[in-house]
Amino acid sequence: MKQPPPPEIAKYLISRRALLVGAGVAVGAAALGVDAFDATPAHAAAGMRHPLDAPFEYRDVFGLRKHPVTGVIKLHEGQDYGKYHVNSWSGAPIRAITGGTVVLNEVWGGGGNVIRIRHADNHTSTYMHMLSRSPLSVGTTVAVGAVLGQIGNTGTWTTGAHLHLEVRTPAGAAIDPVSYINNSPGSPETPTTKEDNMEAIVKVPTGAIVHLRTGGKTDFGSVEQYNAFRMQVNTLRSLGATDLMPLPELATVPGITWETFTFLAQYIGAPTQ
Repeated sequence: MKQPPPPEIAKYLISRRALLVGAGVAVGAAALGVDAFDATPAHAAAGMRHPLDAPFEYRDVFGLRKHPVTGVIKLHEGQDYGKYHVNSWSGAPIRAITGGTVVLNEVWGGGGNVIRIRHADNHTSTYMHMLSRSPLSVGTTVAVGAVLGQIGNTGTWTTGAHLHLEVRTPAGAAIDPVSYINNSPGSPETPTTKEDNMEAIVKVPTGAIVHLRTGGKTDFGSVEQYNAFRMQVNTLRSLGATDLMPLPELATVPGITWETFTFLAQYIGAPTQ
């Protein structure tokens, strides 16, 4: 179990997840009229992994959000990996999260170059915005970790080089890819204690609001971005979502030094860049 945090950072920590995942969010999303999703999938027995080699960053998470291109608030049906507005990730290998068979290899208008894998439990994983078409043809069998393609910036629904990963149930319902990967048997990243899921929301010296969580970091570069996210969370809580942390008003988010930020990130296990 993780040791208690030092007093100088304990006041910034939150000991439960604030991501838009879980059964409570499913209730809230259904009440809002967005596409329903199953928050508790049946997991594949095979080994699992994230689609990028470490270190990587979680960017936009699964859940309601304001679309960065269309401006429409709707369910973000996948998990974004990489550095959203930095093209240095372009060309990095994309790997299969578990073994399966290629069932789709196409070019979509919004998603760009796309490949889809069907797994042993009949869930599918779909990888979008790839640099170029995958060389793997439909019917090809792949193992966990097999290279499917490279990170790119293809399609109209993107603002920078990244991977958009979707996972769907056999019925076609979108589910949270990170929960599916981390909670499946054989995953090396399954949390062992609630204390391992600590988070922090702080204001760094540049003025940006930063949400730190184990393995990931989200930067809110403007007041509008943070308030839109806070509004979505508050709406879902008002509709019965019990597993979401109420986000603080912007004026009450604590400002910290870079030294404290680095300390916090290291303690939580979040990236600093």
